[in-house]
Amino acid sequence: PNQPPPPPYSPPPLPQSPPAPMPPPPPLSPSPPPPDSLFALEFDGVDDFLSIPPIAGLLGVSVWLFKFTEQPTAQQYLIDARPGLPNGFLSNNAAGQGLRGLYVGGAEVDLRWESLPSALWVHVHIAMHNATDLAVTLMSRIPLSGVGSSCLAARVSELYAWSRHLDAAELYQLAVGGNFVYRPGEGLLAVYAAEEFGSRTVRDVILNQDPAELFGGVAWVLDAPPNSNGADPVGWHPVVNINPSPPPIVPAPPPSPGPPPPR
Repeated sequence: PNQPPPPPYSPPPLPQSPPAPMPPPPPLSPSPPPPDSLFALEFDGVDDFLSIPPIAGLLGVSVWLFKFTEQPTAQQYLIDARPGLPNGFLSNNAAGQGLRGLYVGGAEVDLRWESLPSALWVHVHIAMHNATDLAVTLMSRIPLSGVGSSCLAARVSELYAWSRHLDAAELYQLAVGGNFVYRPGEGLLAVYAAEEFGSRTVRDVILNQDPAELFGGVAWVLDAPPNSNGADPVGWHPVVNINPSPPPIVPAPPPSPGPPPPR
């Protein structure tokens, strides 16, 4: 008679439904090619230069560079982004205050000409304080009437244009050939891979921008940055594959006579 009342009825728990599947990732934009191309552009240091077309929001430029030791002119420019970027230039006389930073081999270095080594392939990234929407000149100061002056004798390959500043990890991976895949909107504006041997323009392989134009007698050469597969410290090698001679033709050995026929 003094028994406690039974507990109230509780229905059994319903089975839990499995979690909803994750949505698929957004489509990937083309990844920049690794620095293992076959060709490079050679600038004579007299009147050759490359013009990057106007690109809205350009905030940085990456390029593989092989700067020759001997220069035919007393003054040399690597980049001149004026007038779109006031004081946006780097020459052997000065670095304009429009530039934000210089990175060689993936590491930040002093923003001065002496930070660029000669006779070595190096990955160079130039960051700007403010974006520019006008054309940018490489390997010369701003040309007058389409003729370069204060030019730099060098070879270049794999030119990238950016709309944002890159962090240290990204710059390092670009310099050692990391296999980045950039999603839409992540700042990669153009990739001028320099694979159109003999052309007077260099197309954007991700098809976002107009081609870059070559002026003067820019030569295409069978040369490129060292192949970066993670095994080698890329960027501090001597140049490779400079117009190699074709291998000699070795005649094939005569066929073996084989066993004698049965009797």
